[in-house]
Amino acid sequence: MQPLYGKLSDIFGRKNTILSAIFFFLVGSLVCGAAPNITVLIIGRGIAGLGAGGMISLTMIIISDVVSLRDRGKYQGIIGSMFGISAVIGPLLGGVLAEKSSWRWAFYINLPIGVVSTIAIFFILRLPKVKGTHREKLKRIDFLGSLTIVIGIICVLLSTNWGGSEYKWGSVQVVVPYCVGAVFLAAFLYIEAKIAVEPIMPFRLFRNQSVCATYATSFFIGGAFMGAIFFCPLYFQMVMHSSATKAGLQLLPLVAGMMVGGIGNGILISKTGRYRPYIWVAMVIYVAGIALLSLWDETSGIGVQVGFLLVVGLGLGGTMQSVVLAAQCAVVNSDIATVTSMVSFFRSMGGVASVAIGGSLINNVLSNHGLTNSRGEGTGQDDFALVYAHPEIYAMATQTVFRQCIVWPALGLLSSFFIQHHELRKKLAVEEMEGAKVENSADTTPQIAKDPVSASAPLSTVEESK
Repeated sequence: MQPLYGKLSDIFGRKNTILSAIFFFLVGSLVCGAAPNITVLIIGRGIAGLGAGGMISLTMIIISDVVSLRDRGKYQGIIGSMFGISAVIGPLLGGVLAEKSSWRWAFYINLPIGVVSTIAIFFILRLPKVKGTHREKLKRIDFLGSLTIVIGIICVLLSTNWGGSEYKWGSVQVVVPYCVGAVFLAAFLYIEAKIAVEPIMPFRLFRNQSVCATYATSFFIGGAFMGAIFFCPLYFQMVMHSSATKAGLQLLPLVAGMMVGGIGNGILISKTGRYRPYIWVAMVIYVAGIALLSLWDETSGIGVQVGFLLVVGLGLGGTMQSVVLAAQCAVVNSDIATVTSMVSFFRSMGGVASVAIGGSLINNVLSNHGLTNSRGEGTGQDDFALVYAHPEIYAMATQTVFRQCIVWPALGLLSSFFIQHHELRKKLAVEEMEGAKVENSADTTPQIAKDPVSASAPLSTVEESK
């Protein structure tokens, strides 16, 4: 739903859209907390995810409205650091609540935080209102495109999640959803190209080299990020025999690295007005950090664990929001919401793909050593007691996962070389739009329709690489 939120924020306004996203997140959290069975819990997670996806991308979109491009790097670095902290602290807090109280409080705790956020946004956030009646705004929504992409992605994610775990990769349960997903995604592409009046994924943006490069880079960044966040705690629990709470605490060096990398990179970008060199340096650090993780085994000490995670955090923090800034620099103000939400979307998709691949690799290694309960098709139900007694084998499995994770930031580094440099403008988006209105009102000459390709070009000129 992240691509849709970008377009909805253009139609209904940023403030109304993010308040709606928070509302869905809180409703979903309430449903999860009160769920009497697994079916209701899954439904609640879906509703909460519907809101969470919008909250992530809309935060960056709102930052782009209130902060100039030149200063945006440091603010987005701070926001990105908060995202990294929450990705680690959230599971840690959930583990503590599950051990000391009830798992339901892992969802209920969202409610007071969400209420405070809603009140703060409602009374403090001041943004221009979007003109037009509700009927006019509803006509602008790409309902058909939104429906097809949601169904298509759900089918693909289900197959990817089931493959090698619940069912064999060649089974009907895996192949059929992939085929259905492919049909709906193909329909989505046709709708966006030929039918939608205001598509949620404008094809003209794919003609922009920097935009495509940031989409690809974000996809690969997300793959390595989720691989580390998901499989590092499993390593701590199954290999080092840490509790769920301690496993979460052992990820704190990653958080520290993300804060230093994100805020430091943002400050450097704001001071120098350049972002590509810092993206490249951070990506190299990111590759090195993931490669170091692949050296972990059952004898790795606390110093090795802390040091390696710190390197990963430095690289990740320096790349995540810098790539968002690069995408925003490459388009006109009217496309910033769309391109920001799409960068978040591709990062999420990379994470989902990486976790699915990593899970299959772990299952394969454990199965080869007789540590999984196999009935001719993967069940995903490992005999944890048996695995727990053989930490060296699980360490071998996680090494396999982290080795494939090296490919993700390496490809991200390669993709980032195609990002072009654009001037970091010092004016706010609102100020530029007001200036354009004044200029247009003073010009009485009939205007010629702009070419779609030209419309996607940035306001600033492309500088030659030095």
